[in-house]
Amino acid sequence: MRITMVAFGTRGEVQPYIALGLGLQAAGHTVKIVTIGQLHELVSAYGLTSVEIPFHSFSADEVNKKDVVPLRVMYQAAQQFIKQSLVVIWDACKDAEAIFFNQMSRVALTHVVEKLAIPAFMVLVNPYHFRFVLYHWRELKPCGRHKFELGGLLRQQAEWLMFKGHINRWRREVLGLPPAPFWGNDRFIKTEKIPLFCAYSPIVVPKCENFPAWLHVTGYYFLERPGDWHPPPALTAFLEAGPPPVYVGFSSSIHQGVQRATELVVRALATAGQRGILAAGWSEFGHRPVLPAHVLAIESVPHDWLFPRVAAAVHHAGAGTLAACIRAGIPSVTIPFAWDQPFWGQRAADLGIAPPPIPPRQLTAERLAAAIITTVTDPAMRARGAQLAAQVQAEDGVAQTIALFQQYVGG
Repeated sequence: MRITMVAFGTRGEVQPYIALGLGLQAAGHTVKIVTIGQLHELVSAYGLTSVEIPFHSFSADEVNKKDVVPLRVMYQAAQQFIKQSLVVIWDACKDAEAIFFNQMSRVALTHVVEKLAIPAFMVLVNPYHFRFVLYHWRELKPCGRHKFELGGLLRQQAEWLMFKGHINRWRREVLGLPPAPFWGNDRFIKTEKIPLFCAYSPIVVPKCENFPAWLHVTGYYFLERPGDWHPPPALTAFLEAGPPPVYVGFSSSIHQGVQRATELVVRALATAGQRGILAAGWSEFGHRPVLPAHVLAIESVPHDWLFPRVAAAVHHAGAGTLAACIRAGIPSVTIPFAWDQPFWGQRAADLGIAPPPIPPRQLTAERLAAAIITTVTDPAMRARGAQLAAQVQAEDGVAQTIALFQQYVGG
C-alpha cells in the first residue's frame, strides 16, 4: 500500500514515526513521511521518502529584550505555517491508500481523511494526547486530574479557533467539503473510530478498562541509530577516562536561562561527586568557553548508544527521553517543564526509577545534587530499572502495530 505519514512536533514525537515507517517499508509498503525542518533531514537520513513543511525559525530581530518571542509574532508565524502546511499535506496525501498522523498534525489530517475516506490511524506517544479524542471526564479520569483535562479541552478549542478560517476556506476551495463544526473536527476521530496506536509500553502506562476497543497500547517504537554512525572521539575518550558519568539534557524544553542552567548543573555534578555529559539538544545548554575536567559538552548523540554507558540521566521527562532511559535500565532525575512532562516525571517516580520530579522553579544546585546522589547509589532504584528494562526490551511495538494495521486493512 501507499502510506503517507504526517508528524511534526519535537524529535521525540516524530522519531517513533521513522521507526514505524521503516517497519512498514520492510513489510512491503511504500512509505513517505511529512514533517518539518531538521526532522525532515532526519527522516531522509534513514532512507525514507521525506516531504518537508517549511518551518519559521525566529530571528534575533523577532525576539524581545527578555529573549521571548512576542505573542503577535508567534501568531503570525503560526498562521503562515498552517497555510503552508495545508498545501504540502494535501499534495502528499491525495494519492495515499492509508494515512498515519500524530496529535499535532490532526488539525489538518482529520479533514483529509474525511475527504479521501481511506484507512487512517493515529499514533499517540503519551496519554496526554487522549484529550483530543476522549471528551468525557469519566473516560479521562484514570489518566489525570480534572483540571488537567479541562485545561486540555480549552487549549484544544483555542487552537482550533486560531486556524478555523484558513481550514474552512481550504475545505471549501480544495477539498470541496462544507465548513467544519464550531467545535472543530476532533470528534470525527471518535465518531469514525479511527484506530489509536499508543506507542508506549503497557507496563509503563496500562490501558484503562473504560477506553474503547479501537485504542491499542502497543509498546514503544524504538528507532535504532544509523548503521554508519560513530561516536565522536572526544566522547569515547571521556567515557573511557573514568566511571560512568551522568547524562544531562533537556532537548527543546529549555530556551531561556541556558547559561544559568549550565552553571547550576556543573555545580550540582561537582557537589554530587559525579562526572557529567551535557547535551545541548536544540539550545545552547552546555555551551561555555571552559568546562571543568569532570564535564563534557556534546551536541547530540543517539540515546540507544549513550544511555547504556551512563550511570543516570537528568532530563525534562519527555516521553522519548524517558523511554530511552527505561530501555537502558538507568534511573532518572526529572525536571518537567510543560505539556506531558509532569505526567511522565511523576510516572517515573511511581515506577520506582526516579526520585520525585523537581519543578524548574524549585531547582537548585543542592537539590539537584541530592537527587543525582540518590539515583546513582540507591540499589532498589537501580534494580527496579533493570527489571523494567528487561520487560520493555521483550516488547516490539512496531511489530505489534503493523500486525494490527494489517488486520484493519484486511491484508
